[in-house]
Amino acid sequence: MVKVVAFDLDGTLSQSDLFIIPCHRITMAKYGITGITDAQITNLIGGLMEDGRKLLFPKGTMDEYLEYHKKLEKYLPQMVEERGRVYDGIPEMLDQLREEGYITALCSNGGEAYIDCVLKNLHLKEKFDFIQHQVVGCNKSQLLKRIRDKYQPQGIVMVGDRHFDK
Repeated sequence: MVKVVAFDLDGTLSQSDLFIIPCHRITMAKYGITGITDAQITNLIGGLMEDGRKLLFPKGTMDEYLEYHKKLEKYLPQMVEERGRVYDGIPEMLDQLREEGYITALCSNGGEAYIDCVLKNLHLKEKFDFIQHQVVGCNKSQLLKRIRDKYQPQGIVMVGDRHFDK
């Protein structure tokens, strides 16, 4: 019997706000963007790029936001290394699930480079059998369907922390 447990990354496995908020703060300062709260930035975590564009570049284009995002990603490795944390018990839980025969998958709206950076720095990459990163035009349900299609499990569970993960 094939059983899959898929996990969201940001806010479920990692305390992403600890490193994402500082990355945004540095990048926003370079663009002269002010008036954005930490809570607003936290609400972007795990969401779609369009949500970030609407908040930070309400009259701008997606290309402008993507350029901003590229600059933000330059700070990511250092911030994850310095500030990144997993929630207590996460590595042990992932090991236990695999020992019990579950396939562990990551299902995230994050891009491939972002996920790779975070998982490597938090020493979680080797704990996943499959990693499903963001695919342009796909929502979380569609990403989870890709995992289901790959493994054809008798059971699959998605573990997350936000409405994106339902």
